[in-house]
Amino acid sequence: MKILIITPEGTGGNSSSAYLLRNLFSTYDKSSLAFLVHKSSHTQTYSACHTWKLSNFGFNFKKIEHSKMVSIKPNRFLDFLKSFSALKSLLNILLKISPLPTVPDHFLKWCKHEYRPDIIYTWLGSRQSASIVLQLKEQLNIPVAVHFMDDWLSGYSSFANINIFGIYQLKKMVDKILDDQTSLFVISHSMSVEYQKRFNKTAHVINTCVSNELLKILSKKDTKRSQDYQDVGVLRLTYIGRLLYGRDKVLQYLLNTVESNPYLANKIKISVYSQDRDLLKTNKDIDLLSIYSAPEDKDLPGIQRSTDFLLHIDGFAKEHITYFMHSSTGKFSLYLALARPLLCISPPELNTFNEFKRLNAGFYIDHLDPQRVNDTLMQCLNLSNQESSAIGLRMQAEAELLQCSAMQSRFISKIKAMISENLELTRQQPSPVKPGDGC
Repeated sequence: MKILIITPEGTGGNSSSAYLLRNLFSTYDKSSLAFLVHKSSHTQTYSACHTWKLSNFGFNFKKIEHSKMVSIKPNRFLDFLKSFSALKSLLNILLKISPLPTVPDHFLKWCKHEYRPDIIYTWLGSRQSASIVLQLKEQLNIPVAVHFMDDWLSGYSSFANINIFGIYQLKKMVDKILDDQTSLFVISHSMSVEYQKRFNKTAHVINTCVSNELLKILSKKDTKRSQDYQDVGVLRLTYIGRLLYGRDKVLQYLLNTVESNPYLANKIKISVYSQDRDLLKTNKDIDLLSIYSAPEDKDLPGIQRSTDFLLHIDGFAKEHITYFMHSSTGKFSLYLALARPLLCISPPELNTFNEFKRLNAGFYIDHLDPQRVNDTLMQCLNLSNQESSAIGLRMQAEAELLQCSAMQSRFISKIKAMISENLELTRQQPSPVKPGDGC
């Protein structure tokens, strides 16, 4: 069973989405996976035998040879332009109003005569990617599994005054893709309820998980707080993840609030592990803050030992609330596995905020106010070792319920059922196995 994966990035990124993608296909035969990657502004590696990269708004399809471990260099000129907020907004607008690409003949030929995928797995994510998926669905006559990570469709409404036809065009393409031959997957139960109403179609929940191996490494009876806290009473907060969608502004607000409080400034240390660390406009030499690259799995036990509280943040702007209303952070299961109390700074409307709050796993700030931040940080400082350990054990128990093996089994079973149900439509003739099909 061969899968063509059309997503913004491959399995080698450090984002929450790449983490989920990596866990979804970690045990799958790499020779039966092919990536068509349509967004890659950061260096990444791809663990599949076949990788194609889109560029120039989707008009250039380029095959990456020997892509078992291929590094894609970032477009530094494009990243430089995006460092200016006005130019970044302009680039985003151009993406929403640019012409739609046509899938080139050489890629179709590769799909039909060399790779021969049985199914397409995609996040969609834009007009361009929706157009490509729809063309491939019709040309290859194979089923599609669409997985929504967040409500990006609603984000297009803010551009109604710029490209009304583009929004109509996107809606028509999505409706065509989500036919009876397509299965709909979502990231949370909240999104499942919303999307079943929106599309009149069953929305299967495939959410974040933690690998069985990582959970075994991170699970331990000892949930003591960091040595710094035990020795000198300094509380260590750790943030892991992207700083996009206004998260950088919220983190900056937290830093500024702590810096302006002399007592807390001597009691709080914040560690940030992110590929977007350059977004922070603060002085990186301040004692309060340490900034690191996005961590790999092998780094997590050390992070666990040096952390007292995990930090989760979301943007408070209206567009960010709309975008993530029904979503679930990709690091939800990872934070559970790390088994540390949580400081969550997020709008209360968001599903992720309520998922964390349901666990009663720490403290929550639902609006940005200096007094509220100061008071909550004092609560974090005063949390007893016994209470901290109890929260850690409770989070470990929740993480046990989110092991990847069970989720992978559900997902692959559904994919196989889709192919079987559509066999007469999707595979007119049996395809002989050709030499060289593997890596």
